[in-house]
Amino acid sequence: MSCFWDGILSSLVRNRLIQNTMTIVDIVKLLKSRNTLNPFVTCNRQQLTQQQMHENYRHIQDYDISTINQGYLCSGWDPFLFLICNVFNVNIVHEYISTTFYFSHLCQCQKYLTLRFRSSASHFEAN
Repeated sequence: MSCFWDGILSSLVRNRLIQNTMTIVDIVKLLKSRNTLNPFVTCNRQQLTQQQMHENYRHIQDYDISTINQGYLCSGWDPFLFLICNVFNVNIVHEYISTTFYFSHLCQCQKYLTLRFRSSASHFEAN
């Protein structure tokens, strides 16, 4: 049950943002090593508060890599989606049940690639 990570990995490989030899564990380790507050990423044009940024940072810092195959409960404003947007310089469209979340950079100095995902209460996949 690693559909969240499978979707992230397949999208990053398909869009040539990482090598196809990287594993889910490699991706999670990379994200944890690049963890930041992400002050330049918005969701639905809203900036995170300082409290939300710190909570996202802590969520990623505390994520236990050994639980990858036990499932991951992705939220609409998921901390890992904010971080992926920042680390890989991409925008993200996340269709979560009946709501769409648009993650983007405040800096519009370049056109960013857009990764697309959709999820339900029990499944996550790349579009």
